[in-house]
Amino acid sequence: MYYIRVRVPADLKGIVDRAEVSRSLRTRDPAEAKERFAAEYAKIQKQWACPRSKPETLPLKKIVALSGRVYFRLMEMLDSEPGEPEIWNRVLHLSQQAEATEGGTKMVRRCR
Repeated sequence: MYYIRVRVPADLKGIVDRAEVSRSLRTRDPAEAKERFAAEYAKIQKQWACPRSKPETLPLKKIVALSGRVYFRLMEMLDSEPGEPEIWNRVLHLSQQAEATEGGTKMVRRCR
């Protein structure tokens, strides 16, 4: 079997919890392995691009549109079964706890 092994870049070592990424390419054919390597390597690089990027500012119109999508999906999901009250109490507690921490307000602002 062929594998892909890629060392985690130095600037992401604090974020990624391991020194390298290793995955099976699920093939024994060298030609097939080269193609799958390229695809897997591109996926890994795309995953690493997100933590490296800076938060982008969104115009109000886009924020409202995105919040509408999230709300619509949430209402679809919860329409027939809203879940147990304990779950929602825990979500509320975690949200309040996140806002109370020192970095919580920055995270809340970034996520909004």
